[in-house]
Amino acid sequence: MNPMTPPNNRHVLLVSAAIILRQAGEDQRAIEILQEAIQEKPDYESAYVLLGALSQAAGNVEQAEIAFRKALEIDPNNSEALQGMGLFLDSQGRFPEALPYLQKQLKKNPADQITLDGLMNALTHLPGREKEIEDALRNAWEKSQNADLGIRYGRYLLDYNDPREARSVFAAVVDVSKTARTLVELALSCFIMKEYDDAIQHLQEAALIDPQFDRAWRGLSQCYNTVGDYDKALESAEQAIAINPNHYRNWQAKSDVLLSLKQYEKVLETSQKGIELIKQKDDSRLEAEPVLAVLFLQRIKAYIEMGKLDDAITEAETARIEIPTDVRFYLYPAEILVGLGKPEQALEILEAATDSIAIDQLSTGRYQMLHQLGRAQEAWDTISPLLEHNPDKKLETFANIGVNYYSRGLTKPAIAIYRQIIAFNPNNVRFSTNLAYFLIGETQYEEAEALLLGVIKSDGAGKFGQIALCNLAYLYNLIGDYSNALEIAAAVFESTFSTEGAYLRVPFWVNHQMLSDPDPIPGREITLGNAAMACGAAAAMALGKLDTAERMVNKFQPDNEPLLQEMLLGCFEQAKKKYAEARQHWKAARKLSKRKPEQSTLDEWIQASKGK
Repeated sequence: MNPMTPPNNRHVLLVSAAIILRQAGEDQRAIEILQEAIQEKPDYESAYVLLGALSQAAGNVEQAEIAFRKALEIDPNNSEALQGMGLFLDSQGRFPEALPYLQKQLKKNPADQITLDGLMNALTHLPGREKEIEDALRNAWEKSQNADLGIRYGRYLLDYNDPREARSVFAAVVDVSKTARTLVELALSCFIMKEYDDAIQHLQEAALIDPQFDRAWRGLSQCYNTVGDYDKALESAEQAIAINPNHYRNWQAKSDVLLSLKQYEKVLETSQKGIELIKQKDDSRLEAEPVLAVLFLQRIKAYIEMGKLDDAITEAETARIEIPTDVRFYLYPAEILVGLGKPEQALEILEAATDSIAIDQLSTGRYQMLHQLGRAQEAWDTISPLLEHNPDKKLETFANIGVNYYSRGLTKPAIAIYRQIIAFNPNNVRFSTNLAYFLIGETQYEEAEALLLGVIKSDGAGKFGQIALCNLAYLYNLIGDYSNALEIAAAVFESTFSTEGAYLRVPFWVNHQMLSDPDPIPGREITLGNAAMACGAAAAMALGKLDTAERMVNKFQPDNEPLLQEMLLGCFEQAKKKYAEARQHWKAARKLSKRKPEQSTLDEWIQASKGK
């Protein structure tokens, strides 16, 4: 022992020497020195903490855990030991064990962002702990009043779709520390809430505080672009580029404005610059990937708007190579090809995915495309394994695909989809009601009637029970069962759901014939009460009960459906043989109509009534 070193301080000097050795990269020698310090003073917790850190770095996890636990035996409240133990357990994936140490240390020191990082990581890996993450971030911010922690808490709220609370947090952060950065964060929350004037005001103030803060100018560009002030938007984007021409987000901002201005050639030039900058930054490529995707999407949209669909498809192929997990670059070209009448080639693109995540996410697209190609069983085989988990949500997705097909006039795949999902879940009243609606349009009345009667008899059918009755009243009118149609219509009108809306069809009694709705796909967006009155009035006219028909026509509420009222009044006047009056109502309806099939039908009615 050096005679000049006081014996009771030698362990302190040994630990200091170990720190110097560690900084010099001599970890093994530092460990040996620490073991010597522990022999000198077995209850010196700082030596154990450093020994634990060095052992962990060396891959000796057993020795690391022993050292951290020994430090905590000596002093259960030692901050470095609590942090070290918690972060060690977190690094080993032992998340439940890590939590008590990290929580205790964070309670002692709310501004300890390293410990907070460890706590966030542990909670993120444990299911159902989102509220604890939010609480931890809120406590860290409120107790520390540290602006960085406030920003972190606010961003978490934005990520979890609570922009109003995030704005309150960012406003409080600005009160504590008004800087260009904190003002930009506040502006972002205002932008998300569509409070664009407030966002612009905060961003302008940020630019005044720090004119070289390109993020403020970039934000101004986005705000001005959104409100349609394209000159200021372009000027702000260019200002951001002038400050930092090497930031890819600045080029994205300019490209956004150019898209709004429909300057598509310049979009291609500007977006390509952003892409090139991202490709040069290998170290931050993952962080930049969302922006890279946006830049590719800008280029695809520009090509589409220029009518260069082949170039758009080629650009999407390039994007898939760069970002193979982004399903948009499979779906967009597939949609283009479908629009060009090439569903087989669209399917080839969807089936070209090799990334497991993309394959799973594209399963719905493949299901949709296979149905469009008439390969219904193959489509079902594609998605049926996905129904093992959370089937109700997935069935809703497939049902929406069917509705989308039907609204586009693709009735066969729509019906095939609904038959599949009903076979899987025959008790869903919405599915059965929709399929019956589709089938009525295809004159498959018997199957439709059976489905609708099943819905009506179901317990708890609610609104869908009344929609089923409206469809049944329409069906009975078409097959000549007017008495039943009239009875059902009156019941629906008296129901508590009569003011609810839905897509429905109504029949028309014209020239002693019951005619189907002249524009059956997707149907009329109408209240159940008005649909019922239209069906009932048509049935009453067919039965010669003109007094009943008049009462029903008069009960029709025209506020949102004046076109249909004029059509019904024309039918009623014709039933009374008042042909001139009928023509007046149908001509008024013709002026209101915006759908060609309906316009053509009204022209026929008007022409047929002339001379009578």
